[in-house]
Amino acid sequence: MKMKGAINILVLMVVVVVGFGDCRDIKYSDCTDALKPLAKITKVGVAPCVDYIKNQCNAPEGQNNTISIEFTPTVDIEALTTTIHAKIGPIWVPYPLPGGTGDACKTGDVKCPLKAGVDTNYSFTLDISTSYPKFGLVLRWQLLEGEKNHVCVQFPINVV
Repeated sequence: MKMKGAINILVLMVVVVVGFGDCRDIKYSDCTDALKPLAKITKVGVAPCVDYIKNQCNAPEGQNNTISIEFTPTVDIEALTTTIHAKIGPIWVPYPLPGGTGDACKTGDVKCPLKAGVDTNYSFTLDISTSYPKFGLVLRWQLLEGEKNHVCVQFPINVV
């Protein structure tokens, strides 16, 4: 029984390392029409990110895509919630998260509570359904603690 658990952990570690090795650092912007993020954002990546053209990832439909964000909190954080919005035309539309995945401390590989000044790596895997239309849009990714906006980044992505 112990051997099976060790094998499962090893497989999970390989998947995580391979997933991050495939991650493409992308250009992003702070959210201009939201509260200024409290954390210092270091890097944003997407995997897979094929044909990184005009600062926009092409995300293949029917695949899982992993968003990774490296940041350093400027204050201690007890808990984080993930919210995602897609800009369609001039409006931001909430992206529905599968049940229970909004808790970044449970599903974002983040170990809460977080300490100010300690570098943190967040990742979230998102399924790009084959039912999504193929077009480009801007995603807004936020990590919130109540009303406190710790992380807020926007980046273009193209569903292909």
